Amino acid sequence: MQVAPQQWVDPASARPLLVMSPGQGPPGQQQQMVARSAPEQDSDEDSDDDNHTQETQQLCENEDIYDVFIGCLLYDLARYHMGKSRGGGCRRFFRTAAVFFVMLLNMAAQIYIIYNVKRFVSSWAVGEARGSYSQYEEHMYTSTHLNNHGMHRGNSGAFHPENFETLTADQKKVMCQIALSQPAFLLVMLGVWTLGNFGEVKLTFQQAYNVLSL
Repeated sequence: MQVAPQQWVDPASARPLLVMSPGQGPPGQQQQMVARSAPEQDSDEDSDDDNHTQETQQLCENEDIYDVFIGCLLYDLARYHMGKSRGGGCRRFFRTAAVFFVMLLNMAAQIYIIYNVKRFVSSWAVGEARGSYSQYEEHMYTSTHLNNHGMHRGNSGAFHPENFETLTADQKKVMCQIALSQPAFLLVMLGVWTLGNFGEVKLTFQQAYNVLSL
């Protein structure tokens, strides 16, 4: 008559720790093997957590709110998927919700700043430049027409360069201070802006690669 093997179960995770047939060693040795198997299992879980934490930290290399949200979301979702929440489901949910709220707040602040800069800063500067250039066109051309913004623009063949000498010193200074009238300054600013955009595109592709490679 065969006796069924004995099975020890971890009360915390309800997983079998050791299966041993009766008579496979003295009871003291069996208890030692069971005692050793539980820490080994915990060490495996801790090593998985450490590996996942390192992968999550790789996503947060830029240390901005978007990387924090992606890393937090992936970490918590992975813990839920692997069944390792250990009663901290509410804590993880509120942590992810708090990071998401901060990210939305950051986006709202950026939109608000951009809108008000356009409204109170750049719109006034653009209006001043348009008005000054309209007066310049009207002075330099003998025949002009109005564009969509109601500003004077010279007609072809009606330009007289000699009229520039009749402008006042203040008018010449205002016209020469318009950014688009300085090619070197315009090219440098466009170059810096273009390089910045390339850097953002690189970071976006790098972030997508890190997420997909998990």
